Amino acid sequence: VADLQRAHTRVPRSHFRGDGFSKMSLVLNGHLTRSHPSTRECDMWAVEELQQFQVLMLLLRDPALDQIYQNGTDNRRLRRSVMELQSQWKKINAVASKDPELRRIHRDGHCHEAVMWYVHHLSQEARDGLKGKITLPLLSYRRHEKPTSEGTHAEVHRVYEEKVTCFSCHSNVLPSTSEAALIV
Repeated sequence: VADLQRAHTRVPRSHFRGDGFSKMSLVLNGHLTRSHPSTRECDMWAVEELQQFQVLMLLLRDPALDQIYQNGTDNRRLRRSVMELQSQWKKINAVASKDPELRRIHRDGHCHEAVMWYVHHLSQEARDGLKGKITLPLLSYRRHEKPTSEGTHAEVHRVYEEKVTCFSCHSNVLPSTSEAALIV
């Protein structure tokens, strides 16, 4: 019941929000480290490890929670099937692997999406069952700005923006419209 109530709540309570992107990540990471015994900073993960973690989250997810998110334009909703995600991941992995900055952007997006799936798509019972069995990624603290040109950087950044949706609700300060696009 508490999971469903939280899923219906679109605006998080004030102690789950921060003033700006890095402070939002700091606040949410604090909650993660207090509630889960094993966490690791985002920059310590490989993209492929995060993708494996995300597949596990999809397998353990509670479909009733996503049904609530799908009924509106909720940024927590799942937008693709596992097969579609894996196809996109393969493509973006290949593109991002050619540039260190693109790798960081790609990895940081996966950290945010993985945490969102863990927190918003797993029941409390499932999260409790994972304690001591898995390591959680923490959110990255840096917001990657949209590139000024199109091409490879723009494609990786577009996918990053789809993953970093927590900012729209968990931050007390929203980016300017030129910096962020609401993914609907």
